Amino acid sequence: MIPPQILIHSDSISLSKDTCHVTGRADIYHGQHKGRLVACKRLRRVAQNGRRDVCEEAAQAIREGLMSLRCQGPGILPFHGIHLREEGQQSPALYLVTRYQVSGTVVDYLLSDESANRLLLIRDIVQGLGFLHDVGIVHGDINPDNILVDASGHALLGSFGHARLLSDGPVDISKCRPRRPVGAVAYQPPEYLEAVLKDTLLIPSIAADIYSLGCLAYKLFVGRSPFCDIAPKLLPCIRDCHIMTAVAGGRQPTKPNASDPAFTSNGLTHEVWTLIEECWDRNCQNRPSADAIAKRAVLTAIPDGRHSLSPE
Repeated sequence: MIPPQILIHSDSISLSKDTCHVTGRADIYHGQHKGRLVACKRLRRVAQNGRRDVCEEAAQAIREGLMSLRCQGPGILPFHGIHLREEGQQSPALYLVTRYQVSGTVVDYLLSDESANRLLLIRDIVQGLGFLHDVGIVHGDINPDNILVDASGHALLGSFGHARLLSDGPVDISKCRPRRPVGAVAYQPPEYLEAVLKDTLLIPSIAADIYSLGCLAYKLFVGRSPFCDIAPKLLPCIRDCHIMTAVAGGRQPTKPNASDPAFTSNGLTHEVWTLIEECWDRNCQNRPSADAIAKRAVLTAIPDGRHSLSPE
């Protein structure tokens, strides 16, 4: 059942025929809603028979929509509601509707503007994480696909399908099937991946988001995903297993050498690298909080000439 306060009826949105972005688990379309350009995300779930599992898609869309509503705040992608759309003979489809960001994901943005200050983007992300953690929410899937950039160049956190309340307690991995229990594997902390490998309890934690933040920072500075050298030619699902085993066994992304563009062009410094490594501490209790990171000199000392957009 979709709560009426977040339901957007089919006659109030016009939807593009083709996707504007595709991720591993969702198809995203342009739309028009109340004169504004919006992004409409339809989750993609496949049943064991190989067909779309529309019931699972709907259940997850409602869960993510309710969590998105709860997560609204500074540094967070504005969420408009859930769009219920009749699609011929098929069951009605549910779309998660957010403000459309013309700059795309953070990776799209950096491809279009290689000189963009990555530390400013990281500061934005830290602000969003700090807000979530202060209200007792763990994002659970910090990775480049889930970070959007607005027209003024500010990064925003989106996609709350793996978000959880700290008050919810441990997650029994064995009961998560067929739903994937964790987000993008290369960005997940060792304690999460160990839980998946052992099929045991996963304990959502703020520290897990901090580990993922470090992996995201690595991607933004280095330009490569963490562990991109692990089994690159294998199918994604098999490759994920190799990454899980490596990370659970203590592997960390490799520090680029001093002549790498990360240091010479993209703004990475040894001080920033030290902070990234702190985010990867194997002892999750030793990882810094988002609030502590926000106060670090490498982030507070950056001048910011960007304009702020008014919320819609």
